[in-house]
Amino acid sequence: MNSHFDDWWRKYEDLFEEESVRVLNKDDSIEFDNHIVLQIPVNQSVSDLLKNVRTVLNREHKLKNTRKKNKSISTSKFSLTEGSEPKLSVLKDVLYVYRDVYLKHPKLKGKNFREKVYEFYGTNFKKRTSIPPTIYLGSNTKQESQRVNRNLRRWIDWGKKIQLNVLNGEFPGKY
Repeated sequence: MNSHFDDWWRKYEDLFEEESVRVLNKDDSIEFDNHIVLQIPVNQSVSDLLKNVRTVLNREHKLKNTRKKNKSISTSKFSLTEGSEPKLSVLKDVLYVYRDVYLKHPKLKGKNFREKVYEFYGTNFKKRTSIPPTIYLGSNTKQESQRVNRNLRRWIDWGKKIQLNVLNGEFPGKY
């Protein structure tokens, strides 16, 4: 929480893999999850090969689409590491802060807004019994206050993006 993104990225960039087309050798291990393994002869014209590959890809996309609950197919360049999906509890907290505190008190900032958020968590036991660690003020130092305020601003921006996504028929969508 207290590091810069660039430092964090240098340490954890290997968690994100760039999926790309590659040529396999006979010794390569094959990963079938989210991949199609094709054997393509190189003694045919490129245009004929592209037609055949396009047919196979279209068929596989349709098959994959019917197997999943989610009716969309990811076409992103990067894929999330398995198990790193957004956590529901974090999304709920972001939306609570945005909807139940920020939208009701949009002019509050800094310490006053943070106190209103803490008041919300103190009086809404059904939603959560404690303040999330990301926005918990561990000490009264200026640096700690800035960290919490920065995270609350991020949550507000995140909440706005999620609200716009919902208005466009996506949840949570890209945020």
